[in-house]
Amino acid sequence: MSCFSFVSSLFGGGERINGQSYSVVRRIGEGGFSYVDLVHRDGHSYALKRILIQLPEQREAAQNEIRAHTQVDHPNVVHLVDSEIRDVSQRTSNCIGIAFLLFPYYQNGTLQDLMEYVHNVGVPLEERRIGQLFLSVCQGLKALHNCQGGPIAHRDIKPGNLLLSHTGKELVVMDLGSTAPAQCVISNRREALALQEHCAQTCTAHYRAPELFEVPSNCTITAKTDVWSLGCSLYAAAFGNSPCDGSALSAMSGRITFPREHSYSEEFCELVVCVLSVDPDSRPSVTEVEDRLTTLLQQVEEED
Repeated sequence: MSCFSFVSSLFGGGERINGQSYSVVRRIGEGGFSYVDLVHRDGHSYALKRILIQLPEQREAAQNEIRAHTQVDHPNVVHLVDSEIRDVSQRTSNCIGIAFLLFPYYQNGTLQDLMEYVHNVGVPLEERRIGQLFLSVCQGLKALHNCQGGPIAHRDIKPGNLLLSHTGKELVVMDLGSTAPAQCVISNRREALALQEHCAQTCTAHYRAPELFEVPSNCTITAKTDVWSLGCSLYAAAFGNSPCDGSALSAMSGRITFPREHSYSEEFCELVVCVLSVDPDSRPSVTEVEDRLTTLLQQVEEED
């Protein structure tokens, strides 16, 4: 019996987290070792993420995700309502435990869902709306990067990890499973290869920063990795896909091309190119991106 089948047989249509009962409505997401269900309790809807634990390092990763949520309290970072890590005693599967993470349910879906919708109807997102949405992403990332418990890098910013708020006017950063200390000092080849391999497993290739594809043996990795992913997501919101094809060559080439015909301003395209600087030292900070987006929105309003 597979882990997924085993867990489904255990919990069926209900779940308890720290003594509180929730009714499972339907499956709304699934990943390699996790899946997310829509659940209800007392008239309220939640998203329940279950992480299947087969190895000790998977338990550590779940604990890391929970810890990251406890360190950040910001409206543009999804709130962790409750959590529990439970051992599995039955030996009919490879699971040794399950982590339960309970979040608010966002009925509007993700930025990726919105991108697919506008692609289907053939009407691209307006520059003004993209700017407003990504101002809120900047706010969420600043909360992570300035965390009092120690700056945190998200490491997997992409449209599928950006929830549309209940009003649809802002984005909320979700999935802190790949988070790491914002600054990582690499002093030898072994450390470089270890980080490189870890990022290959946890960071989505099309949105992964160049310095995480080929980690130098003597360097400091910073929160600028999130800025690169932010830039790829900004491009994708406008044009439908990341400007990178998921290869190291594409990310490290420095070549950002735009469709021949599009409705976005020269200033918008210049911002994207600036954010996607291959050299992290030349890449702006999240605060600088926020400032440029603010200026861009002011120009759009003046032109209207």
